Parts: sequence; C-alpha cells; structure tokens
Amino acid sequence: MTSAERLATAVQLMDASTELLAVKDLSGRFLAANRAFARALHSDPARLVGARNEDFFGSDAGADLSACEHLALLAGEAVERDVHVSLDGEPRRLRVICTPWMDDGVCAGLVLACSVERVQPGDRTSSQMLQAYASAVGTLAHRFNNALTTVMGLADWHLVAESHDAPLRADLEKIRRAATQAEETAREIQQLTRQTAARLVAPDAKAAEAEPAREQRGAQDAVILLVDDEADVRGSLGVMLRTLGRDVHAVASADEALRWLSTSTPGLVLTDLEMPGMTGPVLAEAVHERRPAVPVVLMTGWATDGDTLPPHCAAILPKPLRMAQLRQVLDRLLGRVA
Repeated sequence: MTSAERLATAVQLMDASTELLAVKDLSGRFLAANRAFARALHSDPARLVGARNEDFFGSDAGADLSACEHLALLAGEAVERDVHVSLDGEPRRLRVICTPWMDDGVCAGLVLACSVERVQPGDRTSSQMLQAYASAVGTLAHRFNNALTTVMGLADWHLVAESHDAPLRADLEKIRRAATQAEETAREIQQLTRQTAARLVAPDAKAAEAEPAREQRGAQDAVILLVDDEADVRGSLGVMLRTLGRDVHAVASADEALRWLSTSTPGLVLTDLEMPGMTGPVLAEAVHERRPAVPVVLMTGWATDGDTLPPHCAAILPKPLRMAQLRQVLDRLLGRVA
C-alpha cells in the first residue's frame, strides 16, 4: 500500500469519529481533516487541504498551534497544548494533542486530535503558551548540548594529546566538525524560538545588571570546584581542565559543593546552570555568602544573550564548551598557568 493509499484509509477512519481529527505534513500544511474538524471551523475538508494554521485561526492562535506541532516533531512524541481561538466570534479553547505520524518508520507529518471548550476565567493566555513553548524547546536543546559537551570535550582532548595515528586523528576531526555543526543547529533552534516568542510576547522585566569584574587570583594553586549533575559531562570537563593545567575537585550537586566549601576554598567555581535541587545561580548566591572573593562561572546549554549575568556570577559559558573558550575565561579570572 502506498503512502497516498494509507492516508486515504486513515481519512475514512477519521470520518467515522466525532472527535476533531486532522493530518498535517512536515511543513505545517493540512493534508486531510475529518468532517467534525472542518465543521468546527465552518469549512469543509477540501478547503482545509494545503492551508496553514494562520489561514483559519489567525496569527496569534496559529502561532500557538504551530508551536505545539514543532515541539512534537522535536520531541518525537505526543504533545498536548491548549490553544485559544475565536469560533463564531466567541473565545474558545482548543485542546490539541499533536502526535508525530510515522510512515515506513520515517516521520511524515503530524496527527492532530482536538476538542473545543468554552474559555473559563483564569485560562492561560497565548503569551503564556508561547513562553511555555520556548521554555520546552530550550529544555530539549539544553539536553542536546549536554550530550555534545562530552563528545566535543573528549574529541578536543584527544586531538590536543597528539598521541594518535593520522587516520584516527582525521576521524576525530570529522567528529569535532559534525559536533560543531550540531551545536550551531541547536543554537539556531533556540534563537529562532526565542525570536518568534519575542515578536508575539511582551518582554519581561529588565535583565539584571552584570556584577563588576572580580580581582584575579593566582593560577598555580587555584583548585577549580566543578559542579555538574551528569557524570559524563563532569568526566569530560575534568579532562579538559586538567589538560589546561588546572587542579579540579568535581562534585555532582550544589549540596556536595557547599559541603566541600565548608572546609576548602577553591580558586573558582564552575557550575552547571540547570541542576536538580539547587540551580547554578542559587549556588552562586551561596558561594558569595561563604566565599565572596571566589568567582563563579555558569555553564548552560540554554541560549543566552551574552550581555547579562545573574548576580554574583563572573561569566557564562555555553555548552558544549570549547577548550579555547574555557581557557580564555580561566586565564582572565585566575591568571595564566606558567
């Protein structure tokens, strides 16, 4: 059976349901919809084919629905969202479940299952939905960048070590180039999501001002306290730091870091931004209370504007970390290793 025949069979089954059902391609255009879905939009199934969300729901609601669809494609699993629309001139809440549609093991589009409800006082606004979408995409990219940190960190280290034959070094270079391309793609996804949300959502409160640069400390005896909840990331970063001539004490949580700080003073704290329990910025506050002279550097797989810093943080490094970026920040805050 061809893809077209499978789609036609699916439409026949959809028409037997009273639920609002539609199938869309990867570009966001409707491929088919059942009669219940078309009636809810005061249209007919034929008119929906080839249309986009904005053609029937308007720009804001269309953007909300597209956000749900994009997230389902990125996550590779069903995503449920509430989209606020206007039907018959009245505000309605469209509860949507977006599910990737697989054809011969390849994602070919999305299946939308919807229900329409009256809007109740206190329902979430379109702006809140877009902000939630941007946050969800950021979470996916953050996890992706964490994985890339291990790949790129180890590839960088093996190339710096110069202990491999030419064929293996060539493969390592390919791995590093591929990981770099993946990093750029993740950044583009984050930036596009943030820019789209910014066009439709009023900006939040002003970002906090950066704290003045701290006094540098001697590099020779400065132990770096490394805090990251992922063991592979801690391992690869530890290798990178030691390659740069730094002593490292690595821990898996902010609580462990604070216990170690009760009896020791590091030259610098290098911590992940998002961790279970206490986050990096909260840890930075705690470090400042106990060791105000110790600089704290955040690492994050989230997109940043590069201009603002949380309180008591000296720098933000993007994941995946590059050895050159790490060296530059450490040399600035601790001084160069002789």
